[in-house]
Amino acid sequence: MATTLREAKPAIARRSWQLFHLVTAFVLAMTFTASISPPAIDPEWTTPAEAFDASLAPLDSIDKVVAASRAKVRKPDELEAVYQLEQLLRYRFYHGYSRYGIHENWLAWLSAKVLNPDFNAIVDPDEIVRHGSAACSQQAIVVQAALARLGVTYATVEVPEHFMTAAWIGGQWYMVDPWGPNPRNRTRLFRLEELMTVDGRKRLFPEAQSSAKWDRLRFAVPKLVKVDQFPAARALAFHRVTGWISHWLWLPLLSLVLARLALRRPPIWRGLFRRGRQSTPLPAQA
Repeated sequence: MATTLREAKPAIARRSWQLFHLVTAFVLAMTFTASISPPAIDPEWTTPAEAFDASLAPLDSIDKVVAASRAKVRKPDELEAVYQLEQLLRYRFYHGYSRYGIHENWLAWLSAKVLNPDFNAIVDPDEIVRHGSAACSQQAIVVQAALARLGVTYATVEVPEHFMTAAWIGGQWYMVDPWGPNPRNRTRLFRLEELMTVDGRKRLFPEAQSSAKWDRLRFAVPKLVKVDQFPAARALAFHRVTGWISHWLWLPLLSLVLARLALRRPPIWRGLFRRGRQSTPLPAQA
């Protein structure tokens, strides 16, 4: 048995290296393809009910968003500051997932094609604001990042088929939800408890009583989770790891392949020296 294992080890090692070479070739091919591919393009704006303003595209970082919302505050009031933030983000985005393409993160892009279509949806708030499109969850992530910069306590609100934020202001939870394909009352921030009453929902959604989405929401009790916590920590970690792999894994893999080839083969100069020595004629004996 021991003899059989010793005989099998070289074959196992050889096949392992062959597999390693195939993986390296695949990573090199994908990295090269990603480098020459165009950047990802946002989906088309197909929800004209939203108040999207393309001129706000220069607000491409959380700090810029916070500064612009603060500039709109007419009085030093926390409720007013958060309301202006919601209004600004309402005009900053239209509905649609912003995603990594093959150029930005080919491994996340490939995972979305093969495993789950959400695997390449961007969750880093500073990357989301570089796009014009953002789904409700992505807009909520930006809201929460901005609230954290403002020093406002926030939480994720769990409701069916929707993702939004609540802000703790003056001892009460307020809805902060710039997502806007469905019209709703935008004259003020609404307390979260108003979403739980019939009268409150009528004030909140005066033009959307027949909307299937909000009809489902009105039968749900909102649940607050992850107070002052980033809502997509695992997805963010996944994107950072796959982003590094997509951009840099080729380098150590290729280095290992070249190092192995160098160790297995004699140096070129040694062969040249040997051939040169053999070509030198021996001196004739007297």
